[in-house]
Amino acid sequence: MCIFLSRHHLTYLVAFLLLLFTFSFAPTAFAQSTHDKYAIALQEHLSTFDGLQAEMKNKGLQGTAIIHLTIDRKGRVKSSRLMQSTGEKALDEASLSMVKLATPFPSPPASYYPQAPIIEFMVPIVFTR
Repeated sequence: MCIFLSRHHLTYLVAFLLLLFTFSFAPTAFAQSTHDKYAIALQEHLSTFDGLQAEMKNKGLQGTAIIHLTIDRKGRVKSSRLMQSTGEKALDEASLSMVKLATPFPSPPASYYPQAPIIEFMVPIVFTR
């Protein structure tokens, strides 16, 4: 989703920060701090590929897709799939297209779960009218 200075900005930011991370070990306090910074960096990166947001808005479509995203330590997408549909095929396809356009993502910092060769995210992509 595009970040505009609007009331929808807060909704998207909250949704992104609530995304579910799946790891096989418990994070430390330091990793959590790094986690927050990296989550914001990913959100900012993804928001720069928002051209599809305006197109869907012009069509009057809205919804939230949840994408399961797996990236490697260099930020390359290893897999992405739709976990929760918006109910609109065009929005679902636009969500997956945004992920493809945004590849590669920023590399995670070395201190960000250093034992994990890949990192998995559940990323909400919100389309608003």
